[in-house]
Amino acid sequence: MLLLLLSLACTGKEEPVVDNDRDGFFDDVDCDDDDASTYPGAPEVCDEVDNDCNDVVDDGGVTTTWFADTDGDLEGDAGNTTEACTTPVGYVGNDRDCDDTDAAINTDGAEICDDIDNDCDGLVDDEDDSLDTSEAPVWYADQDGDGYGYALDFTQACVQPEDFVDNDEDCNDAVDTINPEAEEICDNLDNDCDELVDGDDDSISEESVTSYYEDLDGDEYGSDVIINACEFGAGMSETTGDCDDTDEDVNPGQVESCNSNEDRNCDGDNSLDAAGVWFYADGDGSWTDLTDDLSSYTLTDAGTVYVCDGEFEAHLTIEADVDIIGNGEETSILSGGGAGTIIKVATDSLTVDVSGVTFSDGYADATSKTFTAYSTGGAISCEASSTLNIQDAAFSGNVSESGSYGGLGGAIGAQDCDVNLTSVGIELGVATFGGAVFNIDGVVSMDTVVANDNSATSGGVYYGYGYVGAPDIDIVDSDFDGNSAVAWGGVMMLDVTATATATTSTFTNNSADSDGGGYLGGVVILYASDSTFDCDTCDFGTSAGGDANSPDDVHDYGLSESYSEYGAAASFGCTFSGGCE
Repeated sequence: MLLLLLSLACTGKEEPVVDNDRDGFFDDVDCDDDDASTYPGAPEVCDEVDNDCNDVVDDGGVTTTWFADTDGDLEGDAGNTTEACTTPVGYVGNDRDCDDTDAAINTDGAEICDDIDNDCDGLVDDEDDSLDTSEAPVWYADQDGDGYGYALDFTQACVQPEDFVDNDEDCNDAVDTINPEAEEICDNLDNDCDELVDGDDDSISEESVTSYYEDLDGDEYGSDVIINACEFGAGMSETTGDCDDTDEDVNPGQVESCNSNEDRNCDGDNSLDAAGVWFYADGDGSWTDLTDDLSSYTLTDAGTVYVCDGEFEAHLTIEADVDIIGNGEETSILSGGGAGTIIKVATDSLTVDVSGVTFSDGYADATSKTFTAYSTGGAISCEASSTLNIQDAAFSGNVSESGSYGGLGGAIGAQDCDVNLTSVGIELGVATFGGAVFNIDGVVSMDTVVANDNSATSGGVYYGYGYVGAPDIDIVDSDFDGNSAVAWGGVMMLDVTATATATTSTFTNNSADSDGGGYLGGVVILYASDSTFDCDTCDFGTSAGGDANSPDDVHDYGLSESYSEYGAAASFGCTFSGGCE
């Protein structure tokens, strides 16, 4: 072979071509005649070799495109690539990363509120349904547009939604005037959302509240301490002026006490120390003292006579609407001193109210305007078209017998006058007719009256006589015991047109005919043909019990009939013509 080459060289001929790898291409065109897979036109494969001998290694798309993964989140950047047969360091085989500088941003990232597409789906924040709202701001509904949200109506979003705010301080999202900046007013609402309503809130508007006065003693009069409140309540008064708000008996509405040195009515003056009887005249706020000697004293001004503890002789003529009130802590007594009528009413259309007073030792010096030969009214004479209202009072030891022919009404003599007795006791009254009450043409009522030990010639307690009218008496829940008449009617004598009704009342130990003259009507005598007596559920006592009335309970004078021993629960009507049934 060497000789051949030398010979060729000497002769100037070219070297011969060979195909060492027997791939059909001689070494003059085969770029790697030692590799049968490398020759011109051979398939290019990714092996960092120029397989097709075109002077380009791994051309023809045989390499793989790799994407830079700068942030190391295993997702590549589509804008930063390289070609290689195997994965280069810092590259990955995907281009899903939309931010290759932040490892938290990739297709597995959690979308949060940061104006970034965290999960690389092309949607940012609220646009992305996969937004992680657990980290999103909370927004509260503000339906009333007052800038304050309602805690129970909220949503989470990156950007503030319409009609939502970033606070939950509104306690009423339906009313724009109710919010933490509102002014608390009196309307039973928590206007400023501090959980305090109306007067419980110290911040309440002064223009909204009403000023009342503190009333600690509950007497409806307040001190000068002002309470601002939305509504009137306990411990408050609309009226001030109480000078002692710890004592309910001291306030401007009280009457000065007869027996106290304190200023009970808060007028700056203590109780009067005059005779113990005083008169409040004309309602002008001033007191007029009545002296010890009240004889021939005329009350011409409407007002109130206050009678203190003790006994005071009085002979008063009343010509105006007057109240007579016992103001003492014990017993308030007006006495006639055995020398005259205590009260005289001779003016029409008056109303005289009496309470808490005892009338004693009156001696009738008033003359009846109808029966001028008779005195009338040992304690009270009312001979006018007026009204006497007497309650919680007592009459004791009053006498009417000084007229030429005697007297009418030991306690009260009334003509044309209506007399209402309630819770009154009458005892030891003496008269010729009507030991307690004589009634001409008027109306008398007795409710819870106790009449004991009164006496008269006729009508031990009551005598009714119709002169031009029809005198009437109505008795309810009253008790009559131990009354007597020398002649007729131990309790009542009903004369011309006189009528009487009684209900649930008791008549015991009363008597007539005390002089043995044969007169009748231990309880009632119907003396005239047009007089009537009706009694429902009345107790007339029993003989066996020792409290019988004698000689008869009820006697009809005109028919000479008597009706005795009706028993403990009698119920009957009794008239002159019809008898009792």
